[in-house]
Amino acid sequence: MTKQSGTKAKDVAPAPPAVYNAFLKDLDLEGVRMTEGAFASQVARPKVTKSRVNIDFGADYTNAKGGFEATAAFTFTFLATETEAPLGTIRAVYSLRYRTAQPMTDDVWAVFSMRNLRLNAWPYAREFAQGATLRMDWPKFTLPVVNSARFGATKAKDDA
Repeated sequence: MTKQSGTKAKDVAPAPPAVYNAFLKDLDLEGVRMTEGAFASQVARPKVTKSRVNIDFGADYTNAKGGFEATAAFTFTFLATETEAPLGTIRAVYSLRYRTAQPMTDDVWAVFSMRNLRLNAWPYAREFAQGATLRMDWPKFTLPVVNSARFGATKAKDDA
């Protein structure tokens, strides 16, 4: 079982779909860099069938000339299914630079952080988590696909 959670942008009402879609029209991802990566194992070779992972996500942004910089932070906490004992943790933080003529706003961020940012950063976090589990000498572990429903995002009416 996998549980994923996320945070909303300062409890701001999300931008209406027309505003959000207009913002996305000239948006482009310029670069991704990892700013933090760490992992710790409390046990040797846990049984995947007797463990689960909680995935926490945090995000923030800063406007800059010609775009904005977004931070996406993933924390994977592996737990024993029966006892909830910690098996290990993996933390991966990424900075993503976006180019856009429009500055990021809190209402657009409320949607963007839950959808686009996570989708853009997820492949990097997934690759780091898989590599970390191998380095900890754990069995192969495949993380689930990421989507708004898993992270608890609400879908706006008429949103595509």
